[in-house]
Amino acid sequence: MSSSDAIRQDSEPRLGREAFAIHAQGGGPGAVPALAAARLVLARDLKLAFRKRSQLVQPLAFFAIVTTLFPLGISPELPLLRPIAAGVVYVAILLAGLLTLPAYFERNAAAGVTEQHALLPLGLEWVMLAQGAAHWLTRGVPLALAGTLAAMLLFYPVANLPWLALNLLLGTGAISFLGLFIAALVAG
Repeated sequence: MSSSDAIRQDSEPRLGREAFAIHAQGGGPGAVPALAAARLVLARDLKLAFRKRSQLVQPLAFFAIVTTLFPLGISPELPLLRPIAAGVVYVAILLAGLLTLPAYFERNAAAGVTEQHALLPLGLEWVMLAQGAAHWLTRGVPLALAGTLAAMLLFYPVANLPWLALNLLLGTGAISFLGLFIAALVAG
């Protein structure tokens, strides 16, 4: 085994015995239960995300910088910030979410994971669903929570905060899934 193989094994969690057990339960080639395989892809992506915590903090830091600098750029006055607070939060979340997407597929393509997924007897739509869920859980949900806090700091009406939080949760999910779809097309 070469040193690059040893490094790859340390940095990439494999599906391993669980995937073979699921394949064996299905009976024959191409009989892998789609939901179980998608669960394994989700678990793999979550493990990778939490191994590199700096990549989890980067979009949050970018979001904090954008939402902090915006009032300094226009004016910190209440009548100006309140009507545009939700828009500022959404634009900052969109930019922070798009910041992480290219690296998501480049890492998988460099490690050969994309080819492995294409060779699975399960449809790529299940793989993309699992990867989108992992991206949303590790980047979208924290950004939505930070967005709710940032809206309060930008004088957004407190009575509307629960609706904004729900809207941000749904919006970050849409950003994650659409962004991953576009990043997958660009990555090939």
